[in-house]
Amino acid sequence: ATTTTTALSMKLLVDTQARRVLFAEASKDVVDFLFSLLALPVGTAVKLLGKESMVGCVGSLYGSVEKLDGTYVQPGAAKDALLHPSVLSPAVSSKSSLLGLPAPPSPQAKTFYRCSKQCLPDLHDGELRYLLSVM
Repeated sequence: ATTTTTALSMKLLVDTQARRVLFAEASKDVVDFLFSLLALPVGTAVKLLGKESMVGCVGSLYGSVEKLDGTYVQPGAAKDALLHPSVLSPAVSSKSSLLGLPAPPSPQAKTFYRCSKQCLPDLHDGELRYLLSVM
C-alpha cells in the first residue's frame, strides 16, 4: 500500500493582543479539508451540543460556515449540507479527499404502491386501513 502525504499551508494575519485571526489565505485543499470535517458526524455534534460547548476550533468553524455569505459558496453546493449533515458527502469520500474515506453507500430505491381503484383511508381502532369507495 502506497501512502501519500499532502502538505497544507495557509497564511494568517493574527492579532496577538486579542488572540484572534484577522485574515486567512488558504488553498482550495485547505478549505475542502476544513469543510470535510463538518461533513463528519462532528457537524451534527456541534449542532446538537452547541458551538459554545465544543472544545477547540470546531465550534468556531461551524459558526463561520453559518455566517458564510452565499456568494462564497460554489454554485450548486449547499451550505446546509455542511451544517446539517445526514451522511458523508461525496466530496469527503472522493479520491481527491485528504481524509481518504470510502464513498457513502448509494441509497436504496423506494417502492411505492397505490390502489388500482379509488381507495379512501380509514382510521379504525388506531389502525390505518384503506376502504374501496363504492358509488
